[in-house]
Formats: sequence, structure tokens, C-alpha cells
Amino acid sequence: MNAAVIGSLVESIVLGIALAMDAMAVTLSNTLCEPDMPISKKIAMPIAFAVFQAAMPVAGYFGGTLIAPVIEAYAGIVSLVFLAFVGGKMIIEAVR
Repeated sequence: MNAAVIGSLVESIVLGIALAMDAMAVTLSNTLCEPDMPISKKIAMPIAFAVFQAAMPVAGYFGGTLIAPVIEAYAGIVSLVFLAFVGGKMIIEAVR
């Protein structure tokens, strides 16, 4: 494995841990705010977070592969317009 693959793997693991801690904090705070919460809701919350956190990257991957040809076709033009806009704003602010 080269350094780029290892770096990407480490980045993915750290991002996954951060998302899991976020979901745990939300679930824990909901549980503490509502002490009489039924056990079914206490179990459903982490399961819902897990399902959505697993589904979102998959949906993003498939959505990205569907629109990647469109993005590739117009990437140069969009970046030119965006950078021209940002550069123009910088010039206008510098003149003022």
C-alpha cells in the first residue's frame, strides 16, 4: 500500500469515528432529556443514525458516478467563472 492509500484510509476512519461520536452525543442527550423514554425509542435512535450514516456515503457515491460526466464536461467553464468572480471581487475590494 502506498502513502496515499494509507492516508485516505486513515482519513476515512477518523471521519467515521467523528460521525459516530456526534451521533452518540445526540442520542445520549435525547435520552438524558427524556428519562421516561420507552426502550423501543432508545434502541431506534442509534439504529436510525447507523442506517443513515451508512446510506449517505453509498448514495453520494452512486449519485456522484451518475453526474460525474456532466461535471467533467463543464468543470473548466464553471471553475473559470467562479475564479473570475472571486478575482473580480478581490480587485474591487482592493481598489476601494
